[in-house]
Amino acid sequence: MSSQVLFLNDQNQYVNLNELWLNNKSELETFRRNYFSFIFQNNYLMPNLSAGENMMMTLLMKGENETEAKDKILYYMDKVWLDEELFDKKVVHLSGGQKQRLAFVRAIASPFKLLIGDEPTGNLDAMTADKLMGYATQSLRESNRSALFVSHDINLALRYADTILLFKFIKKDVEMGLLSDSEALKRVGDKWCHAGKEIANPHQLIMEAFLQSPKLL
Repeated sequence: MSSQVLFLNDQNQYVNLNELWLNNKSELETFRRNYFSFIFQNNYLMPNLSAGENMMMTLLMKGENETEAKDKILYYMDKVWLDEELFDKKVVHLSGGQKQRLAFVRAIASPFKLLIGDEPTGNLDAMTADKLMGYATQSLRESNRSALFVSHDINLALRYADTILLFKFIKKDVEMGLLSDSEALKRVGDKWCHAGKEIANPHQLIMEAFLQSPKLL
């Protein structure tokens, strides 16, 4: 079984990410730095740095001066309901929800084409997660950028995603699964479609896919 993951770069050329991943680690690192930004469920903030230093780090590494970087971070902090006074605090003094929003600011403030998230709202309460995803969706659309999130939160996915790819485990004894565009749910207006047909209950279809997974049996 073979597949291709193609990415359109700034030169309007398609880059085969499979080949980069397998054959050129150095070029892959440069590519990720130029085009991707990441949010993880474990926020990976540096405890010896202040909240502001953590959030500015990527911007400073990419050449922005400290004044411009701070102004940008404060702008995004306001958008995700973080008080400006937190900027100079050590991250060890912040709550889990505040740390997760700091990680979000660090990721979305950085130049990127694709925002990649691994359960980015997993440590947040339902209301905060919903508000954060709402803002993320608005920001991405306004800037004409994309996001790829892995999530177990079906309701959030149905509320904010444009396409949902169902990951199906295909072997019980190893961590092996399958992503297929033919199994994708795609939003068309305010409706969801699967295999070219409108579906009345996308939540049920997703749950059935989960229950059919050998991993869950």
